[in-house]
Amino acid sequence: MDSLCEWIDAGKCGGSFGTRCQQFTSVPRMRLANWGRLRVAQLYDDEVGIQQHRMDLLESGESQVKVDGTEEWRECRLFSRKERLALALAEALTLCPESSMCRIIFWYAHYTLGESEFIELVVAIQSVNEWNFRYFVNSEE
Repeated sequence: MDSLCEWIDAGKCGGSFGTRCQQFTSVPRMRLANWGRLRVAQLYDDEVGIQQHRMDLLESGESQVKVDGTEEWRECRLFSRKERLALALAEALTLCPESSMCRIIFWYAHYTLGESEFIELVVAIQSVNEWNFRYFVNSEE
C-alpha cells in the first residue's frame, strides 16, 4: 500500500515531456473531475469526448503542454499529486474496476481528497464510463 501511494505522490520525470516538466508544475489547476473525464475519454478512444474535455481544460486556463501530456501523466511532473491521483483513479475505474488495485486507489483517493472533491471526481469518471460503455460497447453488438 505505501509503495502505491508513494508512486502516485512521487511522479517521475521522463518520456517525451521530460525536458519541459518542471516549468509547468505551477500552472493553475482545474477541478479534478475534468482530468478524470479526459482520461476516460482517452481510454475509450472517444475522439468527440477527448476534444470536448480538452477544450474545457484549455478554456479554464490549463496549458496546452499539460493537456497534451495527459496520456503520459506517469512520466512527468506536469501534474499535481491530486491530479495524478485523479488520473490513476480514472484508469482504475475504467480498466479494472473489480481489482484489488482499484480498491486501493479508490480508498486512497477517498482518504486524500475532500468529501465533495472525491464525490465529484467519482461521479464524473463513472458518468463518462457509463456513456462510453453504452455508446461504444452497445454499438458494436
